[in-house]
Amino acid sequence: MTEFKCKICNQDISFDLDDSSTYLSKTESGNPLIGKLYTVRVGHRGGVNVLHINVVVVDENGEYRAHKDSYEESESADDTSSFERVSQKFPSEIKPFLDLASESDRTIISAISQPMDCTADGWTRTISQLYELDTSSRLFEFLLAKWNFIVGNGSEIPEGAARSESWGYPLYLRFRCRVSGSPELLELTKELHFDSYPPLIQFEVAMAKAENFLRMAAFEHLDELYEFVQKNWGDTDLVQEKIALLVIQSYWGFSQYRKGEVAKALGLIEPAFSFGQIINNREIIAVVGTLYANVLRARGDLSTALNVYEVALNTMEELGDERGKVILSINMSIVEYKQGKFEQSLQRQKDTLNSLVAQREFLIRNTILNNMAENLLALERYEESQKIAQDVLSEENIPVDLRMALLANLKLIAGKTESLDLLNWIKCNLPDNEYMASPRGQIFQYDLDAIDAELHQNWELMISLLKKQLDIMTENKLTEEANDIELRIAEGYFTKFQETKDMQYLNEAYKHLDMAKILALESQYYSDLCRLAIIKGLLAIQAELSERARAHFEDALSIARSNELYSLESQVIKHLDQLEQGQLEEESTSTLRSLFQRLTFRRAEERKKWRPSNVYAIWISKRDEAWEILLQNEEIGNSDYTNYLLGLVDLWDKIGHHTEQDAVDSFQGSRGFVIIESSSEYDVIVLSDQIDYILRASMQDVIEEIESFPLNHIDEELTAKTLATIESRIGKFERLSLL
Repeated sequence: MTEFKCKICNQDISFDLDDSSTYLSKTESGNPLIGKLYTVRVGHRGGVNVLHINVVVVDENGEYRAHKDSYEESESADDTSSFERVSQKFPSEIKPFLDLASESDRTIISAISQPMDCTADGWTRTISQLYELDTSSRLFEFLLAKWNFIVGNGSEIPEGAARSESWGYPLYLRFRCRVSGSPELLELTKELHFDSYPPLIQFEVAMAKAENFLRMAAFEHLDELYEFVQKNWGDTDLVQEKIALLVIQSYWGFSQYRKGEVAKALGLIEPAFSFGQIINNREIIAVVGTLYANVLRARGDLSTALNVYEVALNTMEELGDERGKVILSINMSIVEYKQGKFEQSLQRQKDTLNSLVAQREFLIRNTILNNMAENLLALERYEESQKIAQDVLSEENIPVDLRMALLANLKLIAGKTESLDLLNWIKCNLPDNEYMASPRGQIFQYDLDAIDAELHQNWELMISLLKKQLDIMTENKLTEEANDIELRIAEGYFTKFQETKDMQYLNEAYKHLDMAKILALESQYYSDLCRLAIIKGLLAIQAELSERARAHFEDALSIARSNELYSLESQVIKHLDQLEQGQLEEESTSTLRSLFQRLTFRRAEERKKWRPSNVYAIWISKRDEAWEILLQNEEIGNSDYTNYLLGLVDLWDKIGHHTEQDAVDSFQGSRGFVIIESSSEYDVIVLSDQIDYILRASMQDVIEEIESFPLNHIDEELTAKTLATIESRIGKFERLSLL
């Protein structure tokens, strides 16, 4: 039995999904993502000859999921007005606005001929006819603007909607921004005032402000708007208010994604998309679904992203939204790009670029061109890629996110082609706004400076700048490009080793190669894993460590054979043969450079969805001094884990310091994954449920912080500092006795 309260009179209502006598009608809805749902119309007497109708959504077990609609209806069909009968057939996305109908509007609506064509095209014709019958009707002008906006016919929004007093004006501004943003449009959006419109239209004002502020990267204004609607509508259970609130929440959530807060963005957008599916609001499914899938794709959850795209695509096809289908085609080409199908992706982009929608809309056209530039870069067609990117950037009013994507493409070309001229061109064309002060903006600026240092062969400066990038990436969980940075740092240390023959630099190179290996393991990039093992073998050749080189080459051979990487298998066999004949050393340097070049300055690839590690216990010791600390996770740690870790500590004390190390070690034990980090002053052993990049980077940061702590010679101060640093980086731990 399903129970809920009537939205009109607050009376308790119940019905049984399996008993058709307890409700008026039931229709099935849902999809593979949300599951099977039912939309149920339930009526009860609300007065003399009056029925209160509630439309609710339940799952297949009858559990209440959402309230979709509520209205009054005459108990006798003969007494039901023509307006009521016709209005109930209107699409749910625009039906609530019929409450704004004047007597004249109601009369015209009542006269709509029956039976009605309830397809998307049919409703476009019907609403257009209503407007033609009375072009002075504010409601009909609004309905035509709203419906055309929903079905992707923004160019068909009536001219009258361009007047600021029109109820369709927010939709007019919203569509203009989808075509092209501008400082003037930003000012017009800011000047939209809620009190100039009826309450129902105020929701449209809020959604228009949110979308335009997001598209034009006016994040401060979007923050203020989100705070306003949370304060005024945050506790609502009215459907139309909730729809507007969730759309705005999604736009604000996407702004958090742009700032690097991916998990926060998903937490805001996913509930909005789910609600849209539950009530089958096609506007939410299409708009929010695209935002949601884009964040999922960036997070690396590609399969879920494809499912969301499919749901959104089905909705757009139902609506006949040609513009929306172009957007989906753009996103599908991105998926093909991520799958390495560059030629296929490029052809899809060329086809989409030729569509009428792309030719008509500035932003869509330039987004496609940006994606084509990325594909051409992947295909090593650098001149074509550079020309497209610079041509687009020469246009005015390019949104900041698109501008940064184009500049990022050019930055990679500058790195690949070692072009100082292009690097300087990029520096002269950076945006002058708050983006560059954000974590992503800071990372971009540091990377430009690092490339500059590399091209001037200032390796120490390059390494320092790249490490600053890693600090920001780790702190903000922005690890999409961390693999590239780790490899470039490793190459920098290798170059320093060649110049000085100082083994410290070689160990640092190994350390960063191991960090790149973790990222490759997380993403299951087996070809990268194989090449990394080859690089480590070639580094060992440079250090005249032939046995270590052989071990790395054999590791690479095993990876190649296990994953049918035949070309790499042949390359490894060749290296092993040359090693046996003593012929590898003379060409190892050029081979190393070639491998580093292949693995660096690439577009960031999709990674699997990152899950924080569960760290059970940590041991830290100061070398050559009697200070050590054993920590147990306050929530998930127990004596089994800590006793296991203590056994590893005893083993480390006996043999660990005396074995030849690559500076970083990790392996899987019977109680979990063991991670060993060492420096010249400290040793750290961690027991965790997995090995992930963020954890390894965090532990390295912990070591650096306590090494630089000015009071680390005082045991009590060092202990307090260590606990505080680990809590800020990893979580809460309690100190255990080592006696």
